Amino acid sequence: MRYSSLWRNVWALTIFNFLAGLSSAAFYTIFPLFLEDLGHSLSEIGFIVSLASLIGSANLPLAGALVDSVGRKFVVFLSGLMLAIPLAVPLLTHEFLPLALGYALYYISYFIWSPASSSLLVDSIDPRNLGKGFSIISLGYPLASAVSPYLSGLMVEIYGYWFSFFVFLMISVLGILSFLTLAVETLRVKSSLSEALFESYKMAFRPPKVLRWIYPYTFVDHMAWMTWWPILSVYFSDIYGLTPSGIGLLITISYVVQALTLPVAGKLTDEIGPIKMMISGNIAGLMFMALFPSLRGMEELLVVSMVALGLSASLWMPSFYSAVAMLSGAENRGKVYGSVNSLCLLASAPAPFIGSYLYSSIGVI
Repeated sequence: MRYSSLWRNVWALTIFNFLAGLSSAAFYTIFPLFLEDLGHSLSEIGFIVSLASLIGSANLPLAGALVDSVGRKFVVFLSGLMLAIPLAVPLLTHEFLPLALGYALYYISYFIWSPASSSLLVDSIDPRNLGKGFSIISLGYPLASAVSPYLSGLMVEIYGYWFSFFVFLMISVLGILSFLTLAVETLRVKSSLSEALFESYKMAFRPPKVLRWIYPYTFVDHMAWMTWWPILSVYFSDIYGLTPSGIGLLITISYVVQALTLPVAGKLTDEIGPIKMMISGNIAGLMFMALFPSLRGMEELLVVSMVALGLSASLWMPSFYSAVAMLSGAENRGKVYGSVNSLCLLASAPAPFIGSYLYSSIGVI
């Protein structure tokens, strides 16, 4: 099939990312607060995320192998299913273990989505438009998150957690159904699952030379972010005393900035190259890290820190995934994305627990 006939996959991924983004951003905002209301400590919440990352890092090469052997479309569907399950768990039980496993699936779902959606996208458009393509499908999430964090926080205050989780579970199911209806599989030659699995795990430990620079960068970058990102809403609550709707509003600001700047970031990625854009994204992230913990008594300036956070994400996303795509071939693209994201999760494994432990012990550094 010609690239022009496969642009429907770009829109299928964008719609799916928008609907999944509504549910994902709501879950990210209210689930840590839900756990805190149940009496779980920050250290316990950090441990859950660390467990999720450890489980995910061990299984992501399998996701990459599935992308190259079973198909891109199936693994995107699987990522949607893994997002829906965590939203369903609080409706059924408040026991710690099922909630912890649900949180694990939530984080794994994103990293499974990444190799599958990236491979499907790269197969579907002209390589000269990769930055544009990644910015389009990435746009769905911040657009959804422009309303979801605040809306979910407000819903919790008015209707409670059960109703909020149920509404966003239904939205995630709608996203899965829309994707299955619209998307077209692009994998033409399917490799053996056993061979793909062996190569995927091998690549995770012995990356091709052309990719080796990206491994230490990815490890350090994700370990730094994951010390605070999974429990940011709890930090807002504890440090600044914000309500769920106030926390949601601040998180919404970062996603509005993402939505506004992603199209420009994608175009710049194609014009000046992904490496410079990745560095720019990290600089914006450092600005957020410098501002966020130091604004007690100046809460109105939290808006500035969230603008820096949103800008960091929008600069980083299309540039990072474009860089990986340019350094991999069609026959092993799923395995490459799987191995890189496996490293992301491995780096993330100790970070949330370390971050929550340090905060519980000595406060914000």
